[in-house]
Amino acid sequence: MDARNMGVGAKPGKLQFSTQFGPTNHVLAPGEAGDHAVTVTVDALDTIAAGWTPKMIKIDVEGFEANVIRGAAGLLAQESLQAVLIELNGLGARYGFSDTDIHAQLVRHDFNPVHYDPVSRKLRAIQHQRTTGNTLYVRVSADLQSRLQAADPFRWHKIAI
Repeated sequence: MDARNMGVGAKPGKLQFSTQFGPTNHVLAPGEAGDHAVTVTVDALDTIAAGWTPKMIKIDVEGFEANVIRGAAGLLAQESLQAVLIELNGLGARYGFSDTDIHAQLVRHDFNPVHYDPVSRKLRAIQHQRTTGNTLYVRVSADLQSRLQAADPFRWHKIAI
């Protein structure tokens, strides 16, 4: 594990983050009041994750997702990266981005939105990103499908999956 006290964005620099909203703290947009703000060092995910070969990444940055993706072009191009779980809920508008922009960026990197059924262990393509909550984007491949089918079952709240 590599924990760092920093932000992730399109390029190196510093950004102001809110501190008064608990789990919904976020990068302050231009003109947004920052009475309880903290300045945070930011770098591109490509720089932070240099040398890493993850199979999956999760991006949940309260609307700043488009900037994170811009700084992760190298990581997103890696064939080893098979999935991106990203929260899309319209908050990117505060930074001038729409969920449609983010969807298009991921599709350009050959990721497609899917629904995963853990009982059947199958992926089903969906036509567009969800409008709220997490959307799973994957590079569907025979390897990924095989891994899903071969995974050991587990119990979750007394239910075998």
